[in-house]
Amino acid sequence: MTGRGGIVLQSALVGSPPPAVATCEHSALDALVDSLVASGPDGDVAAVLTQRLRELTGAVAVTYASYDEATGELVPRHIAMEATVLQSVLRALGVKLDGMRLAVSEDMRQRMLAEVVARPVDLHELSFGRIPRPVSTAVHAVAGISEIAALALRQGERVLGTVALFMPKGRAAPPDVTLYAFAYVSVLAILQRETALALRSAETRFRQLFEVLPEGVALVDLQSGLFLQVNRRFTELVGFDRESIMGRRLSEVGILAEPETGVRLLGELERGRRCDDVEFRARTGSGETRTIAMSAEVVDLEGRACVLGVFRDVEYRRQLEERLQHQATHDAVTGLPNRLLFRDRLAQALHSARRSGKPAAIVLMDLDRFKSVNDSLGHPAGDALLRETGRRLSACVRRSDTVARLGGDEFGLVLPEIGGPAGAVRVLDRLHAALAAPFLLEGRPLAVTASIGISCSPADGEDADTLVRNADIALYRAKEAGRDNHQFFEAAMGRAAAERALLEGDLRGALEAEQFRLHYQVQFDTESSAPAGVEALLRWQHPQRGVISPGLFLPIARETGLIRPIGSWVLREALRQARRWDDAGVPPVRVAVNLDARQLDDERLPDELRGWLEEAGLPPQRLEVEVTEDGVMERAARAAAVLCRLRELGVHLALDDFGTGHSSLTWLQRFPVDTVKIGQEFVRGLAARPELAAMLDSIRAMTRALGIERLVVEGVETEAEVKLLRKAGFHTMQGYYFARPLPEAEAAAVLRRGCTSPTSHP
Repeated sequence: MTGRGGIVLQSALVGSPPPAVATCEHSALDALVDSLVASGPDGDVAAVLTQRLRELTGAVAVTYASYDEATGELVPRHIAMEATVLQSVLRALGVKLDGMRLAVSEDMRQRMLAEVVARPVDLHELSFGRIPRPVSTAVHAVAGISEIAALALRQGERVLGTVALFMPKGRAAPPDVTLYAFAYVSVLAILQRETALALRSAETRFRQLFEVLPEGVALVDLQSGLFLQVNRRFTELVGFDRESIMGRRLSEVGILAEPETGVRLLGELERGRRCDDVEFRARTGSGETRTIAMSAEVVDLEGRACVLGVFRDVEYRRQLEERLQHQATHDAVTGLPNRLLFRDRLAQALHSARRSGKPAAIVLMDLDRFKSVNDSLGHPAGDALLRETGRRLSACVRRSDTVARLGGDEFGLVLPEIGGPAGAVRVLDRLHAALAAPFLLEGRPLAVTASIGISCSPADGEDADTLVRNADIALYRAKEAGRDNHQFFEAAMGRAAAERALLEGDLRGALEAEQFRLHYQVQFDTESSAPAGVEALLRWQHPQRGVISPGLFLPIARETGLIRPIGSWVLREALRQARRWDDAGVPPVRVAVNLDARQLDDERLPDELRGWLEEAGLPPQRLEVEVTEDGVMERAARAAAVLCRLRELGVHLALDDFGTGHSSLTWLQRFPVDTVKIGQEFVRGLAARPELAAMLDSIRAMTRALGIERLVVEGVETEAEVKLLRKAGFHTMQGYYFARPLPEAEAAAVLRRGCTSPTSHP
């Protein structure tokens, strides 16, 4: 800061001035400082500095270069010079003038840089270095120039730049004290200007932040109650524009629905200096009232006691909290309670049951084959099905009951004080009836069924965890029973579930322990009595339990995902065994391997199978993969892609258990099937049921019309069945009548000798 008649410095800014500077009377330097500070944020400090110093000192030229702390370079900024000597000085100094910017030669830049950085003369916080004489003598020969004085400008460890003065011939350079005064005032002016600009920038940033805060903020004079400042959010909260608020008292604006509230709040602030989350009723500019919460503190603003308050819309916050609470406890797709709220309602129901003595029940329900809806129609259709299911279930229960979506296609019901199994049965009847009506998805009717498990307190458990576990066991039993039914929990189910858990634990290590075996059942052409193929069937040789039936462990493998690694092992082992038979001279036949539906989800399967065929040295035509109708339909889109790639590879495809699932001519046309295998359901009782023979005739005619010539009848066990099937035109058969599933050595013997049954040669 400057004053007329001398230099007055703020010690807080740059420290005490050098004694020589403090004793100098330089009103002209005051003007220099004023000029620099007044140049504003867009002013050119370098231009003002160089021009004013040239005028004050009578120098021929003044140059100014700033120091870039990031790069350690001197950056020329400006030069003020008499036009008559401009070119000669530039030539002498080895510089070029680009407009009004100075480009210093490398030699001069290095000299000045070395002086700035390495040779300061400390004067309190400011220090100046003189550029050495060799730089000035370089211009002595130039006409009109007799002296050069150059200063390095510093503040403590901070280097600001350099100022150089070139004096006319015959006039001595200013004394050091004058040069220091120039430099000192120059630094002061630059720092003052930087401080002003920094303050202005900080104020701008604060204003921007102040305006975008999500909470309302107001600054009020504590004594007068006048509004000094408010942000945009505050005006939105109270419904008044800024002009209606600023400079007016709190009571004049009319924000408080109860004026005495303002007096009370200000009194509390005067006594306690702050308050937190104080709620009051506010009247908005539109005349409505709303509840607002305020947190405020008394602050000192340049000796003035003010209240800085932060304001929040309580109703909005409560609505937000309620919305967050609802989102935390409800399903996003159906709007039903989720698993968290289901467990809470179940705990309440059990507490009520213990108090009243009236049993409660829970129902767990899975939609059957829901995955096929997502796969074939897409997830939006699946979500629509879930929403409609939730709506129908909710319409079947009492207001005191809870219907929840627990995840995926699983729903749960809490039935408090239901009165035991009899009351639960009435609810179940309504549930089945509600689901019986077709669901309309994308304009098409869709039949949906469900598997349901039920447990009741206290018979099936007195705590939530036990009831849920037992209902889940009953649900699993309903699925095992063919789906589309309900099962109440029974104690025997619990024992079976425990046994199943042990079996699952053993199954996880069975593959690595090499406990799996393949048995082979030979298929025969009854016209030639020659083997027509062989089907590989999986067996588990448990070290303690002996041979475990596939019907026991395959469902567990499917649910746990172990079916994929196990299925891969079956494919590789069957191909390796076929290779071993070939090497042993066994007549080559087609090897059939069952593919689980979950293996069709893996798009890598065709590539893996190509590698396994190459590993075994077998052509793809020696392999036939069997899939079931239900498995294919559950994964229609992905299954079609994988099966088509297998067919392109040259592998034969067989549709297993045809006619026992969701038979569809559309699917039979869509998939590249080579073989249709007819299940034993069409064979049992064939002699006594003429309708079965008619159905077999229809299947034979239909497959031939589709170009499928190879039909294999499974489960043939008697001579009478063989004769009837041959009479109906079926000649390729498989069953215990011909050969049981056998280990590889015994199967090889059957393949060598062919069919030896009494009906081999009719």
